[in-house]
Amino acid sequence: MKDVQVIEITTPRLVKQFIRFPELLYKEYPLWVPPLQMEIKEKLDHKKNPFFEYGKVKLFGVLNQHNHFIARGAAILNPRHNAMHRDRTGFFGLFESRDDPDAAQGLMQAIKDCLKQWNCDTVMGPVNFTTNDESGFLIQGFDSPPAFMTNYCPPYYQTLMKECGFEKAMDLYCYDWSFDHTYPEIVTRIVNRLEKNSPIRIRSIVRKELKNELKRIQEIYNTSFSDVWGFVPITDKETGEMGKAFTLFADDDLIVFAEIDKKTIGFCLILPDVNEIIKKIKGRLFPFGFIYLLLKRKKIRNSRTMVICVHPDYRFSGAVILMIDRLHKRGKAKGYKKCELTVVIESNKRIRDVLTKLQFKVNKTYRVYQSIIMDEGKKIK
Repeated sequence: MKDVQVIEITTPRLVKQFIRFPELLYKEYPLWVPPLQMEIKEKLDHKKNPFFEYGKVKLFGVLNQHNHFIARGAAILNPRHNAMHRDRTGFFGLFESRDDPDAAQGLMQAIKDCLKQWNCDTVMGPVNFTTNDESGFLIQGFDSPPAFMTNYCPPYYQTLMKECGFEKAMDLYCYDWSFDHTYPEIVTRIVNRLEKNSPIRIRSIVRKELKNELKRIQEIYNTSFSDVWGFVPITDKETGEMGKAFTLFADDDLIVFAEIDKKTIGFCLILPDVNEIIKKIKGRLFPFGFIYLLLKRKKIRNSRTMVICVHPDYRFSGAVILMIDRLHKRGKAKGYKKCELTVVIESNKRIRDVLTKLQFKVNKTYRVYQSIIMDEGKKIK
């Protein structure tokens, strides 16, 4: 291994360098969109991020002979994940690296050593910091920019993962959904029949009852995804943090609930894709980026479907198709052009079959990797 130094990030100066490293790394990648600086700072803040009430994170950086960052990453322990899935998995996240195998291997060695101290026997990632956050490296779809709250990375990350001894754990798919899309005739007939005969009613979110609406979202989300790979329920405080995004970014017409006799059985959340604005303000809301965002957000024409979920007892009720149809009509009427539906886990055959019937096409693929942490004295692969 060449002259690289792996360090733990422990001082405010190093945290600042850790946060700013991607700006240097992606100068030659015009499609990359920086994260909101405020968001990443709050993510790392033990007082503001609810994750730290139960989880652990240790940050690492890799320096070259000139003491410049050439890689960074985090070791992450999520006890709630391990209790739910009955395993001893640790995670890595916030990974960024130059095309330098020595730097990546040194970083992953440090992360594995840390996770081993935390009694983990497997490492999986990237996950930032839970599977409800941004997960996976982009492995297909490098020719289009990332949607809001999704990742973009250099193609060489796939090679770095192989050289660090990682293999595929799960793929995550993104689907391209145009508001000019014409559904197959059979889907149109199904929608018409459901609208006429189904007891399901679709309604918009009520902003003045946001606290109760968020509680409904949390209950349906945690129930409907309980059997999905890698899932960990969101807590009350994490739901509250999600509500902040609603206040800042949401278009209330693009958030709908499915109900039967006023009982919530599902919801669908689409957010305007503010990445086109975030890119222009370089991820900085202050001092003037926030004003620019407020002035321009109603002109956004792309969007991202963050989540579609239905209570398990109503999965075959037609609620998914009814919600998608309603949002499709609303989005088109409001002038939205495209929507990226992300992310759908490879093993979630049920929702993938629905999207196939709707003739939505996969436009991006993300991959979560895993590796075994070997016993003491053995090589870490």
